[in-house]
Amino acid sequence: MPRRALLIACLVFADVASAERYVQHDGVVTDPRSGLKWAQSDNGTEISWPDAVKACSARGDAWRLPSIDELEALYDPAQSVACGGNYCHAASDFMLSGGWFWSRESDGGTQAWGYNLDIGRRDLNAIAGSSYGRALCVRGE
Repeated sequence: MPRRALLIACLVFADVASAERYVQHDGVVTDPRSGLKWAQSDNGTEISWPDAVKACSARGDAWRLPSIDELEALYDPAQSVACGGNYCHAASDFMLSGGWFWSRESDGGTQAWGYNLDIGRRDLNAIAGSSYGRALCVRGE
């Protein structure tokens, strides 16, 4: 019996810690653990990888597409936020229009990595065309 109580207590503390992970202010979501500052909203529509790169750099002030590891770190199965017609496993501090986001990492040719916050998976996708990726910009580190 004590073992179950301990497990429940750990799950409750994990959920509380997850919910308090970010600080949102003026359209920016800050992760105190990593020091990264995320745009609270993505670009709002499907976008090609080259256009996603441009959209983030156009924000100025060192904004960029995140690495695939930075995107994956947003995935939190204990959280849920609307993302288009689905729900993504990310903090409710974000306002997302879709679930799949481009990273800054490409294969050097015709594909780039992205991350699906809906199902928690990395995918390689063609950089040409709009595909289904969105730009969620980040700065820091």
